[in-house]
Amino acid sequence: MIKKGIKNYFINLKHLFTPLGTLALGFVLGLSVLIPCIFTAVRELAARVAEITGSVNVNFSALFDCIADAVQKLDWSDPMRAVRQIFRAEWLNQTFTDCLHSLLGEGETYIMQIEQAVADSVQQIAAGVVVFIFFISLGLVGGYWLTKFLVRRTMARRAWWKFFVASLIDSVLSAAMLFAIVIFQSLWAPSVFISFVVSLLLTGFVALMEAYVLHGKGKVSFSAVVNFKNVGKLWLCAFLVFVISVVLSLVALVLLGTLGGLFLTISVLEIAFLVIGMNAESYVKSLAETVNPPENAQQDNGECAETQPAE
Repeated sequence: MIKKGIKNYFINLKHLFTPLGTLALGFVLGLSVLIPCIFTAVRELAARVAEITGSVNVNFSALFDCIADAVQKLDWSDPMRAVRQIFRAEWLNQTFTDCLHSLLGEGETYIMQIEQAVADSVQQIAAGVVVFIFFISLGLVGGYWLTKFLVRRTMARRAWWKFFVASLIDSVLSAAMLFAIVIFQSLWAPSVFISFVVSLLLTGFVALMEAYVLHGKGKVSFSAVVNFKNVGKLWLCAFLVFVISVVLSLVALVLLGTLGGLFLTISVLEIAFLVIGMNAESYVKSLAETVNPPENAQQDNGECAETQPAE
């Protein structure tokens, strides 16, 4: 199981660019809304200030240059921190106000109205930021489900109806496990530490039981799948896959820098957790196919299965 689980992880790294692609698409779509929103807000701010001050003509180019200069002065050695700073309403308010005051010598007499105009522009930009974050989140979620589909197709295909069976089993067993742990802790407070270990064991048993019902029932014995040895192997495999993914993420951060490494880390860890979640099914499926080869066994709904030796 351990060897197969690690092999599954490296095989599924071929889907590395799937979550990256959807995230990049969400990023581009978000920028396509955010950038025009920022330009419009700044242009309208300049127009409002010119209207407020009357005889004073605000140079839009000079205002934009002042804001760009403020952006350049941020600490870009940490790009993520700098980006978070730009998106903060406090920073936007302060920057716009300072730039306007530097351009308008007599603008102090209109300070209240100018600050209100700045606040309105910041709200407009904040709306663009919300849309930007929405598209980024959409890219992350869409990438997760698309990658999950591809990883499942690679590791352990199953008929569509088994999705509902798996959801039902998972819900019932998880609820029963949670209920038992809560009752145990209410009866004996120090059991919180024991509950952690028990939770790990029960989670492993739940994963193997679910995998047995989906892929092994009638093909292999229950005891050959659901036992303490396999639970231990399942968690050891999960630990090793997680360690490998962390090492790959650190290498990505060193080679690509903070921003590029962060995007690659998201993809690497996403695949790692998906593989960890499906390793039990992959193991039971291959075990069942070893006992009952696909050419002799009836396949679910024409499902295409690959013969893989079980450990």
